[in-house]
Amino acid sequence: MTTITATPARARSQAKIIPTIVLVIEAIYCLIPVAWVFTASSKTRFQLFSTFSLIPGTGFLDYLRNLSSYDGGVFLHWTLNSLIYASGGALISTIVSAAGMA
Repeated sequence: MTTITATPARARSQAKIIPTIVLVIEAIYCLIPVAWVFTASSKTRFQLFSTFSLIPGTGFLDYLRNLSSYDGGVFLHWTLNSLIYASGGALISTIVSAAGMA
């Protein structure tokens, strides 16, 4: 009777795949609520409770149209403002971190 033993390289590669699989499952678990928020925002009240949760609804483009026309397009102004603040904060954080490394 012959015994089959795994080579050390193969055993290491098999040992590395298990944490990867666990991390992928955890990432999916964390991202499902985010996907639900985006799909729920595209549904009407009736569709929200009568269809499968992760299938987008039919009202998404209407909601975007209404949102962009709200109060003369103020939502787009708010979005641009948030983008400027987030980008500025990221840039300042990068500069401070780079200065600390030097």
